[in-house]
Amino acid sequence: MKIEQEGIKQITEEKFINLFSVPYTDTKGVKRTWGMASRRNLNELLCSNKNEKPEAIVIASVHDSGCIVVTKEFRVPLGDYEYGFPAGLIDYGESLESCAKRELFEECGLTLLKMSWVSPPIYSSAGMTDESIILIACTCTGTPTSVNTGESEEIETMLWSQEKAKHKLEGGGEHKFGSKAWPLLLMFARYGEL
Repeated sequence: MKIEQEGIKQITEEKFINLFSVPYTDTKGVKRTWGMASRRNLNELLCSNKNEKPEAIVIASVHDSGCIVVTKEFRVPLGDYEYGFPAGLIDYGESLESCAKRELFEECGLTLLKMSWVSPPIYSSAGMTDESIILIACTCTGTPTSVNTGESEEIETMLWSQEKAKHKLEGGGEHKFGSKAWPLLLMFARYGEL
């Protein structure tokens, strides 16, 4: 398979995400087109090194009360709320720890205590987007609040005990969960830790 770099077309010009038409040649030599989303613009997409720092982080945090920090956030593409973890875009030149501290505080009003582990870059929907994220596990402290969230964000922060996590996960499709949150919530529900 081969991507035809010179034929890539940017379809939208948005601040946080863009759509592209990507021509490629399949394994039988047939020319095809693939639609994709990216956080980059056309120049960045054509010049980018796919091994550079990921665009975003997701923060799986256990509060010093022993509960896991869960967000319930309105997501425009779903037209509904999604249960997940605090997350956000990494600013240019920002370290992962600084980004985790900032996002945990902005979205949840919580203070990062210690990072436990950091994942390699993760691609959650490689059939749709080139976006990669870093998953960070940490501990935190403080009282959840949404006072620092941006105008375009509607986020409720909850502290779930192991029992509450079990109950929510057994909802039979009653709730929508983020793909990065589901396996870690399941692990927390079963073992009480990340």
